[in-house]
Amino acid sequence: MGYDKRRPNDAFYSTRQWRDRLRPLQLSKQPLCAHCIDRGEITLAMDVDHKIPHNGNYWLQRDPDNLQSLCKACHTRKTRGKAPKTYSERVDPATGYMVDPRHPTNRKTG
Repeated sequence: MGYDKRRPNDAFYSTRQWRDRLRPLQLSKQPLCAHCIDRGEITLAMDVDHKIPHNGNYWLQRDPDNLQSLCKACHTRKTRGKAPKTYSERVDPATGYMVDPRHPTNRKTG
């Protein structure tokens, strides 16, 4: 499991503490996906997620109470939800259309 060198906070996921201790301990304590359980579903968790994004904070990275087990689909959904938008939500008051050409409503299809 490598990490993206452009994101220095990801280096933590290559440490022995994460790989050999925190991650396996969390999955053994909570083998099912927390988000699926909340929806009444039973899914085996494969990922360990930080409930509060650590952003490089030493204590948040290592706090077992800040961890939750998630399935791949829920972890991907949560991670994508945190990704910054690459477009503006500004609306042109005269036309009512989104101003930014990168906004999904302005993308050409086909």
